[in-house]
Amino acid sequence: MRKSNTAVKEKCQKKYLTDRAVSQLFKNKEYLLAVIKKTLGDELKDYNLQNMDIRINTTESYKDSRIDVGVENSEAKIDIEINYNESNETEYKNLTYICQLILEQTKHNASYKYKNIRKVYQININNYDVFKENKFIYKSRIMEEDLHKVRNNLINIYDINIDFLYEKGYNKVIKEYGKNSLEYILYVFACEDKEEVNKAYKGEGLMSKIRDAINSWEDDNFWISREEIIKLSFKEEAERLAIEKGLKQGKTEVALNLYEEGTGIDLILKATGLTKSEFEEALKEKQANE
Repeated sequence: MRKSNTAVKEKCQKKYLTDRAVSQLFKNKEYLLAVIKKTLGDELKDYNLQNMDIRINTTESYKDSRIDVGVENSEAKIDIEINYNESNETEYKNLTYICQLILEQTKHNASYKYKNIRKVYQININNYDVFKENKFIYKSRIMEEDLHKVRNNLINIYDINIDFLYEKGYNKVIKEYGKNSLEYILYVFACEDKEEVNKAYKGEGLMSKIRDAINSWEDDNFWISREEIIKLSFKEEAERLAIEKGLKQGKTEVALNLYEEGTGIDLILKATGLTKSEFEEALKEKQANE
């Protein structure tokens, strides 16, 4: 079905579904439930899941947090994240989501018991292999390092490697895993256009739901290339650095003004958050330019 993967990669045009596309796809509850059930297996007794507010933290003093997809029941909270770029930023951000989904359950009331905290499951659909072991799915929990004994089952992280499916291709996915597998129903994430989706998902039931969801899109702007992902990543990083630089420059100006007014250096550093070396460097530069 697919042309040479090597040729595609050389052109840096490997394509993936965008966040917008995934959001649309997961609006189909049958598809969403199928992905969760095939990922978690018998982890849950009850798969009667309700949508969860994706805004899991709107507290003014903290960074506003919005997960990609969220559902819950009396047993668990489930967060699904779509990750394009492998980075510490992505890893730490996703971990904060897990922490917030736990903390929001610790409401202050007389009847609250810690033992009643629901499990949190995070399903990361990654466009990369997080552990570099060429596996399709990994499961992580908190466990003792030497004994490999699980400490508790409160936090459960599943990392799914879409690149694994991309490299396999449709024919091998069908042959090795079959049409009832998680690999098959997630193969849509490795398809690069509507034509490929329509070829991969012939038939009725869940297959038609996947096909119909994709075909309801007006154009192919629901796919993003690896090259575009990299460009966006660089742009976001550049914007972040620009903001940090602007904030630092502002602090430096305040520090120098305070110094001219006779404020002690220790108090200046405490007030601005600058290090002593940063302040001394700024002062030296200012004196050189006078």
